[in-house]
Amino acid sequence: MLATYRTVKSMVAVAATLVGLAACSSDDSPATPGISGYPRDVAIEYKVTSADVKKGTIRYKNETGADTVLDNTALPFAKTVRRTVNYIDDAYVSIDSNEPGTVTTEIWVDGTKVDSKTHSATSGVDGSSIYLFR
Repeated sequence: MLATYRTVKSMVAVAATLVGLAACSSDDSPATPGISGYPRDVAIEYKVTSADVKKGTIRYKNETGADTVLDNTALPFAKTVRRTVNYIDDAYVSIDSNEPGTVTTEIWVDGTKVDSKTHSATSGVDGSSIYLFR
């Protein structure tokens, strides 16, 4: 009986909290920080460059938000996609190569570089860049 009382008491507390939160929200309240402006349409440019690595498998998030995989792709690689993104959606590009060397991965959003990483290896090199929309 005590367990049932605690369960009911917990459910009432949760319900009261939800009602309180609903009562606080209105059309006059300011936008939640970090979420205003979403969803939004953006141009995302992916770049993979290297002076010594000639090809590799490239992966990136495409126009629909799905993954695209391109095997044996020549470097340098560049691809621009237009996509509607929501708060905390991501964009990424990666390279996986059997060749040793140094590779740079970059992501540009609406003409601004938002991530750049340099990856080096004495055997096969791999690496990625990722960006979260916030």
